[in-house]
Amino acid sequence: PWRFNAPSSCPGSCSGPGSIPLSRVTEVLLATKRTTLFRSIKSKKRLEGPRLRQSPATLSTTSRMIIYLHGFASGPRKNSPKLSLLRALGAEVHCLDARGCYRPEGYLRAADELLRVSQPPSLLVGSSLGGFWARQLGSLLRCPWIGLNPALRPSQILARYPGPLQRFDIEAMFDWGAEDALAYRPLEQETIDASVQGLIVVAEDDDVVDHRQTLALAAGAEVLVLPRGGHDLANTADYADAVRRFVKRIETANT
Repeated sequence: PWRFNAPSSCPGSCSGPGSIPLSRVTEVLLATKRTTLFRSIKSKKRLEGPRLRQSPATLSTTSRMIIYLHGFASGPRKNSPKLSLLRALGAEVHCLDARGCYRPEGYLRAADELLRVSQPPSLLVGSSLGGFWARQLGSLLRCPWIGLNPALRPSQILARYPGPLQRFDIEAMFDWGAEDALAYRPLEQETIDASVQGLIVVAEDDDVVDHRQTLALAAGAEVLVLPRGGHDLANTADYADAVRRFVKRIETANT
């Protein structure tokens, strides 16, 4: 069976014999749908015939669960104001952890591992590169999603940061090159299912992701443009109401 594994001999890296080329990831994940990611969903009775179906995405029950997807060069941060905002919704919040592997296979492996041990999510929320993945996986799994300053063209944005880089969440370095950024290009070309509810929050003063490019790629998602917030969007009070309203619409649509 296909599995996505970063080599255990090289923590924080996606290179080596343990990883799958992106072309194979794309073929298996988006065409044949035979990965452990899909088998885990099937085991939770979310697969109907050959196609994934929409599961109830309500946050109004005790089984509500949100998956938060961190951004590039980062990882789960317990004291993040964004996580505090999500917990305030009354949901159980699980954090995806790419463990320093920011290529597509790193995020796919982490999503696979998380979905195999947790209940199906009611909502996917991601920041920056995590916002890209919230939208991609949300479209694929037909699960509502929120992108906070999402990097919707990572092949371009991440190409600006070559060389050994310092992680933001812990004292650790990782290697990154142009070929790593380009690994995202095939995924950028995949069609996003605009029928899946999505919310994009951007800040005009974001100095990493051009909010105008994000708006041009919004593809039917709801959009909130803030005059400030920078790339981190730590000013959660400025968009907390929009998040709550979005969640309320999810509840209403599934009752």
